[in-house]
Amino acid sequence: MTLTVILAVMLMGVSGFGCKRTPDAETATVGGTSSGTSSGTTLGGSSGAATIPAPDLSGMEAALVRRINELRGEVAANPGSAEAWGQLAIGLEVHGMIEDAIPCYREAGRLDPTDVRWPYFEGIANAVGNQDASLELFLRALELQDDYAPLHVQLAHLYLMRGDVDSAVKHYDRADELDPTLIRIPIGKAEVALARDDAETALQLLERAGAMNPVTDHILINLAETYRRLGRTEQAAAVLASVGTGQRLEPLPDPLRTQWQWDAGVTTHWRAKRSDAYLGRGQVDRAREEWNELIRLDPDSAIGHAQLGMVSVHANELPRAIPHLQRALEIDPTQYEIQSTLGLAFVKTGETEKGLNLLESAARKLGTTKSAMSYASALRDLRRWDEAEAAFREAVAAHPDDPEARFEHGVMLGRSGRHAEAAGAFARVADADPDYRGVQSNLARSLYRSGAVGDAVKVLRTALARNSTDAQLRNDLAWMLATGPDASYRNGAEAIRLITPLCEQTNFQNPMLLNTLAAACAEAGKFDEAVRHATRAAEVAGSTPQYRGMVPALRQRLALYEQEQPYRGR
Repeated sequence: MTLTVILAVMLMGVSGFGCKRTPDAETATVGGTSSGTSSGTTLGGSSGAATIPAPDLSGMEAALVRRINELRGEVAANPGSAEAWGQLAIGLEVHGMIEDAIPCYREAGRLDPTDVRWPYFEGIANAVGNQDASLELFLRALELQDDYAPLHVQLAHLYLMRGDVDSAVKHYDRADELDPTLIRIPIGKAEVALARDDAETALQLLERAGAMNPVTDHILINLAETYRRLGRTEQAAAVLASVGTGQRLEPLPDPLRTQWQWDAGVTTHWRAKRSDAYLGRGQVDRAREEWNELIRLDPDSAIGHAQLGMVSVHANELPRAIPHLQRALEIDPTQYEIQSTLGLAFVKTGETEKGLNLLESAARKLGTTKSAMSYASALRDLRRWDEAEAAFREAVAAHPDDPEARFEHGVMLGRSGRHAEAAGAFARVADADPDYRGVQSNLARSLYRSGAVGDAVKVLRTALARNSTDAQLRNDLAWMLATGPDASYRNGAEAIRLITPLCEQTNFQNPMLLNTLAAACAEAGKFDEAVRHATRAAEVAGSTPQYRGMVPALRQRLALYEQEQPYRGR
């Protein structure tokens, strides 16, 4: 794969470097955009007068139609205002109407040639479709502001795409001086190194970038090519196999653009982005206001009510969430995901049967693993074991390749004493993914409880060979070796070796581990130590709420050790 091919592949479908001219994932909620130059209102009578674009807004969200018309009105009222033209351009671009935005940026730049935003933003808007114009605009912006690192990165990338490696190096170096935290800089420099056939330097730069929390496959694409050039073909193939089909260009933090775009977006897509960001910062009221504003504009917005309800769910304010989720379903009864969420809210607030009915109905209508699991998990959490087992069984039948459904069904089977069936369920999960969380321990326990002690021990030994530090696996194996009903598998000395380091790591404060250590000592004939550890286990459990339920069993075993008898499990 040549560098030109690499760069071309990365630009396909990418909005990180510039913006596409057609609506992308960020404008999916708009419902339709102008894909070409629209007709509009010409200001003044001369042939060179600027024209206010009039994009086709049919089918778009009401908030967007209102906003674009407001911005057009501002321009009509203030045709000599660069800010009015620029804000119209931003409003159009951020909602995917790139062709209509470009002439507005151009007019803003003509009216105020000292504002770096207008040539810079216009350059980005042109970056994919008109590189010549983009280069000219970036250079004009650079004359106005030379100390903005993202501008230098944009220029460097554009030069590299055009084959001007020396100019690319110049601007990557300048960007690195200004802000070495930008991940696109070492990636870009690595691409330059590849263009110069210097794979060793490229590898060093990609390693630097890899430590900067990448979020796309940008590094991987270049890393695969770097390994190939270094003759490390197996590593190249492995890396290339891990490349997904999503965004290929690492995002470029760009404060000059981000805030303007952030504030200009009025569709539900942009409201959702802002709402999620606010929730991530714990600003629940600001997230809620995003959707309240939408509902004020459109009281019958199903999305607005649904999202307002989800904000309250996130804040664990379920009574506040329920009315909005109900209203969303009244407006649009086909929102089955919302129906499922409403069902869970009812269950958690005590309206159990109403909630379960909604959950079951949503699961059948959606037909997804998630919805089936929500219904089954609600039954499990209500301790309705038989119904939960049946629901998980249905989830497995409908989604046989889903490991979570099969795993949880195994848990329910084990709870009902059907250990051999549970072992079969866990074995299916383990065959598909040996490292699935908790599957090896659960498989071994189910085998053990079904009487297949040898198979249980074998499972744990195999799992520990892959992960010798797993505390759960070590504890389970030590317990079986210490207490198993089959003498041919018991080994107190090995059990002590397995469990002692875990007790030391927890400062002998974990009663479950102490319980195992006591049993191991008893099996090895060290009854004084068994009594000491069992006594300590009972003391710690008695003073720790989560372990108090263990105390009666611990005392029963302590009594055995005091009589110099080992404990035998089942």
